[in-house]
Amino acid sequence: MKLPILLLVFVITIIFGSPVPSDNNYVNPSNAKAGVNCDNCKILMNGLKIQIDKNSSITDLDTFFYNTCVNLKIEEPDMCNQLMKAFGNEIYFSLKSTSLLPLDFCEAWVTSGCGYPSSILNQPWPLTISGSKPAVQPWPNPAAGKPTMRVLHLTDIHVDRKYSVGSEANCAKGAIETYNFCCRAQNSSATIKNPAGKYGTAARCDIPFIMFEETMKWISSHESNLDYIIVTGDFESHDIWSNQQDTTRINLINITDTIYQYFPNTPVFQTTGNHEGVPMDAYAWITVADPDMTLDWLAKELYDSEQKGEKVHIISHIPSGSSYCIKAFSDNYYQLVNRFESTIAAQFFGHTHVDEFYLYFDGKNLTNRPTHTAFVAPSLTTFSEANPAYKIYTIDGNYTGSSFTVIDEETYWANLTEINANDKVEFKLEYNKRKDYGMKDLSPASYYDLAQRMLTDEDLLSKYIQNFHRNDQQLKTCDAKCRKNYICNALTAERGMQDVFCAGL
Repeated sequence: MKLPILLLVFVITIIFGSPVPSDNNYVNPSNAKAGVNCDNCKILMNGLKIQIDKNSSITDLDTFFYNTCVNLKIEEPDMCNQLMKAFGNEIYFSLKSTSLLPLDFCEAWVTSGCGYPSSILNQPWPLTISGSKPAVQPWPNPAAGKPTMRVLHLTDIHVDRKYSVGSEANCAKGAIETYNFCCRAQNSSATIKNPAGKYGTAARCDIPFIMFEETMKWISSHESNLDYIIVTGDFESHDIWSNQQDTTRINLINITDTIYQYFPNTPVFQTTGNHEGVPMDAYAWITVADPDMTLDWLAKELYDSEQKGEKVHIISHIPSGSSYCIKAFSDNYYQLVNRFESTIAAQFFGHTHVDEFYLYFDGKNLTNRPTHTAFVAPSLTTFSEANPAYKIYTIDGNYTGSSFTVIDEETYWANLTEINANDKVEFKLEYNKRKDYGMKDLSPASYYDLAQRMLTDEDLLSKYIQNFHRNDQQLKTCDAKCRKNYICNALTAERGMQDVFCAGL
């Protein structure tokens, strides 16, 4: 059974779910989208399916999509039109070819409970995992004086080549702001109220290239002994409706070349983000069961490393708890993490644009032992309403018997208000994970202890929320339920499992 789903899934995600964190009482893209979007999704999907069954032309499909998008106030009219022009062919092909029901997509990509929980998209496919799990060893405690590595983690750079200094940074159009994209001349009114700064603006904007280049210059002059660099995807800007293959390719090359320009002798390990495709997200796998056999390959590699006594770092763009993961993929990945917890030394992700972590539990049971932690780095881009940031990890190694676990973690951020005023880019230490959160180490058990302490320590949770967003705006509107959502998110490394992992909060 062929299921060309990801082309259509992409459009559903763009229309009904923000690809970056919302600043409305904290709704992370890793969790459920707004409930009202479920009804909109059903109306649009059922209507599109009717058009397909009538063998409608692309013109008729465009017309229906545009009218529905406008009438339901899903987006502004001009945005509805641009999205349809950019992705119409992919939508038409996908709906015509797939055997899935329209509501399957709403269940999988808008919010759990929106369609059919029994959908094939929610069912884990059989995954062959060799061998049995070895006895779990205590978390390593490297002896003092052992060598360590210093590792830079960059993610979600999102350079906007059309960024215009002095343009409007707050270009909201009424109540519909889902895809307002600011700091561009064409999105500015005659009267500029919030001018875009030279090096970027903490608004619904991406960063100009000069900010990226100055960031590389700053890091290279202050981190001369990096052992390697992790880059977890997303170089292109958020104007997804106008991405072209040639311009995206040039942007990827320029950003990569700039990294190597400032770090010519430092190994760089990159992974692909969801914005690297043109159209965005449309990688066009035609089967739902383990597209391109990624997890099958990972299971074999992990088993091979286990047999050789090797330690593994996993780098990827989207964390497994994200709603961008098909639930079946998320489920199987979680199983792999638990099975190979002694082989996987660390996991590094991006995508969410915020500074967070995810915890995995033995047997997917919160009352059991935490098995692993996913480190999620904040974005370099300012989209949306955040200051640029990056992480530095201190990792045990490289020596015979190294655990290669993360020993410590620092987040550095740039205050754009100060930078634009002083015309000079500099980053400051925002916080040190162990020191500022009172953690004895960065083991899964210590992260779970942190989550537990945040349930009762209001000041500690406030500090976490502040660091999460690199500003304090969310604290001003975050009520008790909102605050618990931050902890719930950290406990839910499998998509759609908040009811299980957060029931007792």
